[in-house]
Amino acid sequence: MPVLSVALLSGEVVAEDLHCSSDDTVLVLLRKVQLAMDGVSCRLCTSDGRILRKHALLEHCKLADGDVLTAIRSGLPPPIAPERKHCCHLDRDMCRDVSIGAQHEGWGRKWSTCSYECNECQEAVTSDCRAVVCRACKSFWHAGCV
Repeated sequence: MPVLSVALLSGEVVAEDLHCSSDDTVLVLLRKVQLAMDGVSCRLCTSDGRILRKHALLEHCKLADGDVLTAIRSGLPPPIAPERKHCCHLDRDMCRDVSIGAQHEGWGRKWSTCSYECNECQEAVTSDCRAVVCRACKSFWHAGCV
C-alpha cells in the first residue's frame, strides 16, 4: 500500500501522505487530490512524465512508497455529472457522432461550463472529438468506448 504525495508544477505540495490501496484506481487517488485542491480538475503525472489514466489500477502504475506525483491543472471547469445516476441508455435516447459543445448548448447550458467525462473510461470527452450521447441522462461516451 503506497503512501504518495502530490505537488503542482511549481513545486507547491497540495496533498501529502495519501494512503492508497494497490487495488484502487487512479480515479480514487485523483478524487482525493481534487478534494485537496478545492475541486480543481487535474491529471496526475509521474516523475518520469507518464500521465496516469484514470481507470488504471494503482498496482499497475509502478508507483513506490514515497513517490511524488505532479498534478497538472486541466484549465477546464469540473466535469458535469449525468442528470440521472441510473439510466438504461435506451437506443431511442442514444445519438451517435455528436459534438459535445453543440449538444451542451442545445440543452441550454453556458458554453463556458462545457466539460464532460466518458461514462466508460472516465477520461475527458473533448470538444474536438465526435461522441455518443444519452439524451435521457445527458451523459457522453467516446465513440470508441461504446
